[in-house]
Amino acid sequence: MKTCCGLLILMPLIAACTTLQGLDNPTALQRADAEQVEVLHVAPARPYKSLGTVKGSGCLKSTFDINIPEADALHEMKLQAATRSADAIMNTACRNVTIDWFTNCFNLIECTGEAIRFLDK
Repeated sequence: MKTCCGLLILMPLIAACTTLQGLDNPTALQRADAEQVEVLHVAPARPYKSLGTVKGSGCLKSTFDINIPEADALHEMKLQAATRSADAIMNTACRNVTIDWFTNCFNLIECTGEAIRFLDK
């Protein structure tokens, strides 16, 4: 009974951790595809099709960490968009979640955007 209760408590925690990590170990091809995804700051003049929302997060583990959390979040979004064969991401918005003790982040940034595929390719 104790084992069953322990598992019921741990399962949501494990699921939350895997949700925040996104694509853990992208292949070289996935990374190359992600590099081709543009981040647009204005709506494109070209016709496009929406492929849905993509999300990413970036974490600053300590005040001494030199990583830029927003860049990590945008990279994660580009990886997700690439798995949907998107050409670009638009309508990006990032928010600072500040300290998140659950994920051991001194500064957590969460970003969302809309993955799109251009129709005139």
